Amino acid sequence: MKRTVLLLSALFIFCCSFSSTPVFAPARSSDLSALPSNVLKMVQTLSPRQFEKATGKKLRFKEKIAYRILQWKLRKGHHDEIDEKQRKQGNLSLVFGIASVVFLFIPILGILAPGLAIAAIVLGIMSLKGNTNTAGIVGIICGGAVIFIFLLAVAILSSSGWL
Repeated sequence: MKRTVLLLSALFIFCCSFSSTPVFAPARSSDLSALPSNVLKMVQTLSPRQFEKATGKKLRFKEKIAYRILQWKLRKGHHDEIDEKQRKQGNLSLVFGIASVVFLFIPILGILAPGLAIAAIVLGIMSLKGNTNTAGIVGIICGGAVIFIFLLAVAILSSSGWL
C-alpha cells in the first residue's frame, strides 16, 4: 500500500512539474514560405550554438532538436502536405491492416488476413509518396506483421506434417 501511494504521489509531482513550462511547436514547412530568404539561409547554415550566440537566447534541448529537424526539412525540401487522396489511402491502409490482424486470429476468417494485409501494404506505400502519413505507416506495419505471422504459421504447420 505504501508503495502504491508513493508511486502515485511521485507520478503526480513529476507530471505537475513539467506542466508549467511552455512548449512551442516547430514551424510547419507551409509557414516558412512567408519568411525572407536570408533568414532561411541563416537557419540552414548556423549550428544551434551559433544560433544561440546570434540571437542571445539559450535553446533548451527540445528546441535544439526542433532546430535540427527544421534544418533537415529545409535541406531536403520536405513537405508535410497530404492531399485528400493520400489521406483516404492511408486511412484504408490502417483499416485493412487492423482488420487483417483481427481476422488472422478468427478461425474461418483467417483466410482473408493475407489479402487484407497485402492491400494494407500496397495502400500504405501509395499513401506515403512524398509525405509522412502516420496512418499509412501503421497500416504497412500491421500488414507486414500479419504476412510474417501467416508465413511463419504455414512454415511451422508444413514442417510438422499438418499441411
